[in-house]
Amino acid sequence: MAFPISTVTQTPEASSPPPSPPTVSRMTINNLPAEILAKIFTEYIYDHSLERAGLKPLTGSYRRVAVSKGAVTSPLQLGHVCALWRTAVFFNPGLWSHLYVDRPEEQDAELLKLWCKQGRSTWRHPLYLTFIQKGTIAVNSSGRDLFWQCLEESMRWRTAILYLNADMEDLITDQVSHLAPMLQAFHLNLYRWPHKAKQRFSERLLSGPFVWKGAWSAEIPFSVSTFHSISWSSLSSISIGWIQLSDLLEVVQLAPNVAHLSVCILFEPPSDLGQPSSPHRLNRLQWLEVTNPWSSPSQPSVLQFFLDSLILPSLTTIVLRPSKLFYERDWLALSELVDRSGCNLETLVWPRRPTVIDSIAFELQGTESPQCDVLEQLKYVSSNFEALRTGIRHLEIQCKTGRRTVDHLTISQEEEALFPSLRSIKLQHCVCVCHAGARRIEQMRESRQPTLVDIDVGSTGDISEDPFETWRSTGILGADRFFACR
Repeated sequence: MAFPISTVTQTPEASSPPPSPPTVSRMTINNLPAEILAKIFTEYIYDHSLERAGLKPLTGSYRRVAVSKGAVTSPLQLGHVCALWRTAVFFNPGLWSHLYVDRPEEQDAELLKLWCKQGRSTWRHPLYLTFIQKGTIAVNSSGRDLFWQCLEESMRWRTAILYLNADMEDLITDQVSHLAPMLQAFHLNLYRWPHKAKQRFSERLLSGPFVWKGAWSAEIPFSVSTFHSISWSSLSSISIGWIQLSDLLEVVQLAPNVAHLSVCILFEPPSDLGQPSSPHRLNRLQWLEVTNPWSSPSQPSVLQFFLDSLILPSLTTIVLRPSKLFYERDWLALSELVDRSGCNLETLVWPRRPTVIDSIAFELQGTESPQCDVLEQLKYVSSNFEALRTGIRHLEIQCKTGRRTVDHLTISQEEEALFPSLRSIKLQHCVCVCHAGARRIEQMRESRQPTLVDIDVGSTGDISEDPFETWRSTGILGADRFFACR
């Protein structure tokens, strides 16, 4: 039956217009408060991963006066975008708290002055300073003037990394009585400075109540007699570039609270060194980095003597810098140190060492340098010292490695496992950049399951694309693997 149109009752909903869509507020970065913008800018400026994102580093004055080495932007550049950004940048001293001055020139004076002014609202705002002077013996008046600006901010210094020539000595001497009262850490490279000037500068920096870290580069041999009046007890981290064994032993006795000790160059002992006295106990030392200087099997071993002189119950990490081969006596001394101390040594780091061999050839071949003895050394340790073999949980190799290293780190039934309890492996310069190398790395990972949880592989060589991305796309590696390409 058909109904007349007039008899159909229309509901109000049918007669009313359709509802309008809900209003969506558009939030842009310019709607954010200046404090939030400042936090975003801080994350952006100090994000060092941007250096690997294809962004070009700064040039000119912006490169020589920046937040860090290789910076890709600066607070001043962000402040040029608009008025809102300028407010966020220039009214937040925290954005200007890091100052990296690298071989400044006269035309950088205005930028450096502005940088110091923006972070100077109160002395409580910290300044983390790095100042690297030009490598010249002659007096550089422009460098002196620029460093003077940084000295005027010493009340705000929290860290100070200073590479200074001898012409800066008188500036420091004039300011030394009231220098850096809030300092927490410093690193000094004082080229051609007199011993007394270096001593006075170090003593003043160490006199602050908050200093916990001191580092001296290897510009001249470090002598404890030069720093006889320094208080070492407050330092928990000590790094020395060049020191004689007898001085190093004196340092560890004067620094009972040290937790991090690093020595880059260790002198050979005299031939009549004899046997070490009763071992010295350092209850808090957790991280030890030491060099094994060149010596023949018939000569006394500096490393052996040093390790035999210590008891380190808290030691967890050791970094061994080989200048030549490690002999059986050196590894034996390390094993005996672990047994004597009852420590839980978990991390072994083998740093990169310089070599005169042209590495291009063996990188292309996927093989290792014939002068790189790291694999044979690690095989020897793992085979002969059970405490080290089963105790090491984290292995980091910073020198160049290849297929042989990956193959020996793969657990198989034919050979004894190399450090079977590893939970993390880091190969910083691996030359396995082809698919065959990727398969080897994957086989190594699978052979160590479920113990191994973290792999960090850094490729070497001039490659146009990330090889690990290719491995994932071809199904060789899953997306959940812990691989990094640097």
